[in-house]
Amino acid sequence: MNFRYGPWARTFHWTIAILAFFMLALGAYMTKGIAPDDPIRGQLYSLHKATGALILFLVLIRLLVRFNNEPPMLDDQPALIRIGSRLNHYALYLMLIAQPLIGISLSQAADRPVSFYGLFNLPTLIGPQPKPVVENLAAAHQIGAGILVLLIALHIAGALYHWLIKQDTVMRRMAWW
Repeated sequence: MNFRYGPWARTFHWTIAILAFFMLALGAYMTKGIAPDDPIRGQLYSLHKATGALILFLVLIRLLVRFNNEPPMLDDQPALIRIGSRLNHYALYLMLIAQPLIGISLSQAADRPVSFYGLFNLPTLIGPQPKPVVENLAAAHQIGAGILVLLIALHIAGALYHWLIKQDTVMRRMAWW
């Protein structure tokens, strides 16, 4: 069995990781760091929505690649570490799909179309909704961001544990070096 993930899997992993960090930082800035009347606010929201749609697309492709290519075996890891790793990965995939879908639904429920970098508007998932529905979607999107931060932190902690403490080969499976 192959020791490392293939180049496509590594490319998708790191591209999605960089985009996810960017989105979390941008989302925090949009909600806490910029004045509501700042003229750039609308452009940042458009960038955030388009990049969320891009992440959704990339994650779906990443899952197709993963399902068609068996991941490399873990070294002889204890069952608890293997189970925790799998659960974290599944939760990350779930949230990287759910979070953009919630965000797209939020925008569309607020009667704001989602443009993909000005090229085209995404298909409508949900039409305009009453204010309480929009508020609930906004709360779900905010909670989803917090969950993503936690899952990413666990993922990074696991990688650092293998790299710095166990000093085994797990970290090298997804690394470019």
